[in-house]
This record gives sequence, structure tokens and C-alpha cells, in this order.
Amino acid sequence: MRAHQAETRHQPMRRPVLPGRMQRSHVEGLLGDVGPALGLTAPVIFALQMMIRKTKPEDWITPRRDPVCFMSQTDIALALQRTPRQVYSYERALERAGLIWKRVGNDGARGRFGVDDEGLPLQLGINFRPLIERIPDLLDLRDLIESERRQRQTLRRLCSSLRRDLRRTVDQIAALDATHPGLPVLLDCMASWQRRFDSYPTLKALEDHRQAVENMAHKALSFLAMCENTSGVSEAEFRPLQDTTHEMPVVCNAAVDEGTGHTWPDDKSLRGEPDGSPKGLENKNAAVPGARKPDFLDNIKPRQLYALCSEEMRFYLDAFRGDKPSLTHLDFIQAAIMRLPELGIDGSAWTEAIAAMGDMTAALCVLIVDANRSHPVTPIRKPGGALRGMVRRHGLGQLNITGSLIGLSERLRHV
Repeated sequence: MRAHQAETRHQPMRRPVLPGRMQRSHVEGLLGDVGPALGLTAPVIFALQMMIRKTKPEDWITPRRDPVCFMSQTDIALALQRTPRQVYSYERALERAGLIWKRVGNDGARGRFGVDDEGLPLQLGINFRPLIERIPDLLDLRDLIESERRQRQTLRRLCSSLRRDLRRTVDQIAALDATHPGLPVLLDCMASWQRRFDSYPTLKALEDHRQAVENMAHKALSFLAMCENTSGVSEAEFRPLQDTTHEMPVVCNAAVDEGTGHTWPDDKSLRGEPDGSPKGLENKNAAVPGARKPDFLDNIKPRQLYALCSEEMRFYLDAFRGDKPSLTHLDFIQAAIMRLPELGIDGSAWTEAIAAMGDMTAALCVLIVDANRSHPVTPIRKPGGALRGMVRRHGLGQLNITGSLIGLSERLRHV
């Protein structure tokens, strides 16, 4: 027993190594992502990455080695074009962050000198064993940072869409009744908002702003409905979407009231050309400049659109609807935006879609793409590519939203 214990004491202790297939270069990238969250400034992060590059790559993955930077403080200062005093402050910051050990000789010497208590070369310099030990926590931190970044990006898109819709509605109210008493309220509220979303520093602050904009957008819609009623302009109706032979059925018992309020936007893409011939479409509100003209959405009720959605999109629709008596176009737009990251649709694809087609038609495209992921014959495997393809077809005048919705309805009817 004693002999075994003595032999064990003389065996070199295993050092921690990078997990999985992670390599030294991955550590540099990881530190660039999480360094600011650790309280490290850009110069400190840059110095840390430079010192890491001066270690041997194999020392990060070999169990009986520590990665150590042997560069002298003076050489590091020259490489960074900083003073030795500045480098000393960088090293102190990294020690406080728990990322390095600094072990030097009495005269500041760094390098390999003799052997240590474990029979391994005595290495003096900047030792990165503490950093390796913290890698799992740093990976978790990066995931958290990325999650918050995606949430902020989604909230920015939601706020942008709501602001655009509110501006359009305000313009339409002003065109119908420039003295409407609700206009000053809406305009004052809009003027009070920060122009840049970066001015809302936390996710909660940005979500509070989204809720405020949404409330104002719905209030503006109610003002617009009153203006149209007063001016004698007919409101948009929700009638079943039809083609020449089929009526779109309601394929599930969706708890969504039909409603009759003014709910759909004047999307520039909601015209007869890309979705079929304009012949037979009533030119409503033609005498009112800037009035809403829903076109083919006159022929579909919110509960029917809801019935065509995936279960995931319905979840968001229910959340955005809240206690309102009926879904509105704002709910469908916001639900589509929430689905973008879950579908793997790049933000640039969404930006391209709304620039070409407007928010509501882009949202309908996302609805169709999402629902057709489960198509029994030709399921959509790449939603982002499918959305870009719909944008291209729209540009060529070949996008048939109405036909796509009817086709989706027919498929669901026989499920």
C-alpha cells in the first residue's frame, strides 16, 4: 500500500484539456465573444488573444501539459505597442478575472527552468490552466449572450414593424380628418419615443417599448375605423376566401372570433397583379387618398388564417391576441417575426421580403412556408431559401398568395 501511494505521488498530475474537438484557435474566438461580459476591455482581450497565440497548440489538448506564454513583459509590450506598465495592468486584470496564473522568477524571468514537484519542466510565465478550467462556463455564457442577442434582434423587428404600421395609420387618419382629436395624442406619443432602439438598454425596456407601440397601433386603428364610419367609407369585411369552385373551410376549432373591425393594412403588394387578375376586385375607398385597400384579404377571415397556421405560430398568435375580441394583421405580422429565428430564416431574408412586399404579405409568406414544412409530398426543408424564392417570384409578378392559401386549406381539409 505504501509503495503504491509513493508511486502515485510521483506520477504527473493530469492537466485539464479543452473539451471535445475544441482547439486553441477556438479559445481566441470564444474570448472575443464573452470578454466584454467578463468586464474585460478591448485592449485586454487583444493582449490575451496575442499571448494565447504564443503558446503551443498541442499544450491545450495534452493531459500532462499546461499552455504557457513565455514572452517577457517587455516583449509583450513591444508586440502590443504598449508600455510594460500597461501590460502589467493587463495581466493583473486577467488574474482578477480568473483566466491566468502568473508565475515568474524573482528577477521576472520567464521560461522553462528545471523540474517541478511532479517531475515536469518548471514553467514560468502566463499559465492558461485556469482559463481551460473555465471553458465550460464560458461556453454557457456565450450561449446566453447569443440568446439575448437574438431576443433583442426579434424585439427590434417587432418594434420596427409596429412603428411602420402606426405611421401609415396616422397618415390615413390625417387624410380623412386632419382635425381628429386622437391625432395629437398619437403624434405626441410617437415623438416621445427614442429613435434608436439601442437607447433601450435592457430586454425588458425594449419589450416595454414594443408593448407601448402595439397599444398605440391598435388605438390608431380604432381611430381610423371611426373616421371611415363617419366619412361613409366602408370598412373592410371578412368574407371566406374563394376561388371559382372552392370555399376555404375552417379546418380546426380555433378559438378566434371573426370580427369585422378594420384590421388589415394597405400593403403595397396586396394587389391583383401578383396574386391573380385584378378584374372583379372592388376598388374600395378610391375617393379617399391614402385609405386602406386590403384587396384579397377582404376575402378571408382571421379565424381562417389562424386555422392554416402551424401549431407554433398559433401559440404566438394566441399570445399577441391577448384579450382582444379578434386577431388583427398586427398579430399575424408579429407572430411571423417570432417564427423567423425558429425557422432559421436569416434577418436579411425578412428585410428583403418586407422591402419588396410589405410587412403583411411577408408575414403571409412566412405563414405559408411554416405550414408547408409538413407537406406530405414536397416539405419545405430550407425556409429561408423558400422565402427568398417567394420574393423573387413576387418581383416577376408570379407570386400567387391566394392560390397558396387555398392549396394549403385544401390539403388540411383532407388531413
